[in-house]
Amino acid sequence: MSKTEYDYSIFDKFNFERKPVGIKYLLNEPEGVPQFEGKLDLCELFKEGQEREPFYVTRENVQCGEQVVGMADFPPVIKLDDEMSATFGDDFCKKPEDKNM
Repeated sequence: MSKTEYDYSIFDKFNFERKPVGIKYLLNEPEGVPQFEGKLDLCELFKEGQEREPFYVTRENVQCGEQVVGMADFPPVIKLDDEMSATFGDDFCKKPEDKNM
């Protein structure tokens, strides 16, 4: 498979402080693109993408931030029950009668 070359010179006119990074969502591993080795925070992966050749990641490569790009659901943060008491984190899914267990 031959690699398509693109002209990105238009970005030079914007004088960006950092190079733009693109994300493409795929259901299968891309041909000819290596998987990132290691595990980094999502923001660090963007920096990595600015400095090297294209790579792909899976959830196993993302240390935190996978919710931002849709790789995972956001955890529930707070829920008020009938007694107006707050429930956080894992307790969110428990029924009120199960919370005392």
